[in-house]
Amino acid sequence: MMSAAERSAAALTAHAAFEAWWAGDINSAEKLAAEAVRADPNELLAWQASARFAAAGLRRVEGDNVVRADLYAKRALRAAEKCVELGPNDAESYRLLAAALTGRDNKTAKEALEWATWRDPNNADNYVVRAHLVLAAEAPGPAAFDVADQLLRQALAINPYNREAQRALGVNAIRRGSVHEGAYHLATAAAGNRAAEAALPDTVRRLQRRFRPSRRVYVIAGVAVLILWRAIDFALSAAGG
Repeated sequence: MMSAAERSAAALTAHAAFEAWWAGDINSAEKLAAEAVRADPNELLAWQASARFAAAGLRRVEGDNVVRADLYAKRALRAAEKCVELGPNDAESYRLLAAALTGRDNKTAKEALEWATWRDPNNADNYVVRAHLVLAAEAPGPAAFDVADQLLRQALAINPYNREAQRALGVNAIRRGSVHEGAYHLATAAAGNRAAEAALPDTVRRLQRRFRPSRRVYVIAGVAVLILWRAIDFALSAAGG
């Protein structure tokens, strides 16, 4: 049986993990969260910290490092499932589960998010997770980006300091080719976080590389334009003849 003092120590360590995270000390935050889980495997806040940090780690490396992305994805899902086990009536636990399942099992993710929204309807993170779900399709089109951005702006209307909403708006802008707009949102998200501010130029360049159309896309587009031009030329010739 764990003493009240031990449980309190684990909760305090989890709080320290969140403080380190918001200060931009990602490595310390992840270590403190793991330490809190080891100190008390039944401390909900410790598992919530682990799930949130793993999901954020996945977003950092996704598209750049397949092995690390898979590791973070599994860690986020395991931690989120543990959160739901420990907090079956806790909205944050279901939000974390929805975030961890996005892109893996979108149907279950939507169900988890609906439950979280029902329990906690005015939380900005509901809109952030829903925006990620909208873009979880394999090839989201312009309409999906518009819907996602609208959801992210709703999140900021509720909580103007929601860094993840700003970060997601920045990533979406860069995916659409609006680099300056994307850099603005990413800079806003990083404001006050010295580590994130220092890494901002590299972050923008990395996102540009990740979402830059491949040479094959340009070739296909060029061929399509050529075919269309030939078709128009043929139609005009036929009409003139």
